[in-house]
Amino acid sequence: MPWEIFYNLINSSEIVRQSIQNQWFNIILIEEGSGFIIVDGNQYKVKKHQAIVLFPGQLCTYELSKDIIAHHVKASKDIYDSINSAANVHIIKSSPINSFNLSKETFQILLFEIKEINRLLEYKEKEIIISRFRTCFLILKSLCTNIRRMIPVEAKNPTVQNYIHLVEQCFTNRRTIINYADELNVTPIYLNMLCKKHLNMSAIQLIHNRKAIEAKRLLLETELSVKEIAYELGFYNNAHFTRFFKLHSGFSPSDFKQVKQDDLRRAMEACAFIKKRRKSEKSG
Repeated sequence: MPWEIFYNLINSSEIVRQSIQNQWFNIILIEEGSGFIIVDGNQYKVKKHQAIVLFPGQLCTYELSKDIIAHHVKASKDIYDSINSAANVHIIKSSPINSFNLSKETFQILLFEIKEINRLLEYKEKEIIISRFRTCFLILKSLCTNIRRMIPVEAKNPTVQNYIHLVEQCFTNRRTIINYADELNVTPIYLNMLCKKHLNMSAIQLIHNRKAIEAKRLLLETELSVKEIAYELGFYNNAHFTRFFKLHSGFSPSDFKQVKQDDLRRAMEACAFIKKRRKSEKSG
């Protein structure tokens, strides 16, 4: 699939019904109207100032009201993978968040970015378009931080489930696999074998993935220094933490934080531009 982004205005005098097997990353921004959408069997009500996000591979069915006004932008899987690789680390399997209720300000920022994508598509400004899409992605990604919950793995093995719970409680401590295995009354070799069988990863990989997620959260949501975060997560020194973080994200901790701050700055500039334009329209 080529690197592509498309925009579509959903605006109909008839009820819109559609069912799709999605192979793109989609953002649907609801400006007006109502309805419902079913994603992989989960049903969501559609309402004003809402964002619907569909991930590659998800099955979607939706029905939208006659007065619907929605802005649909979708990106090829290659673009999604490229953007997501710098901002996301998977821990086993996480529950996708498909529906976001937006504040008026956040809605206006996203609407501005999506309309800019539509405008730029006419001029085929690929790099700028991808940058705009990346901003939309990261705004929605930041909303996930406070509401995402990592679901317990679907492994039926009780030892694996107990290990996952222990990791969640103790991953910031300098505990070894031997410590976890002793608490679970199994050998380290057996625990590792169970993890590979049920999680498709080693026991130590589970701990590393969890630490990487927490490191990103602390970098983006707190004012802690890199040194303080390294200490918080049980690393002996900054160099060790930096090597670990770069291995799991592709960025150094400071570069990762700077990229995020740059995207937030762009979003705030877009918001200021919107407010200024609306004020000018009112005065005119």
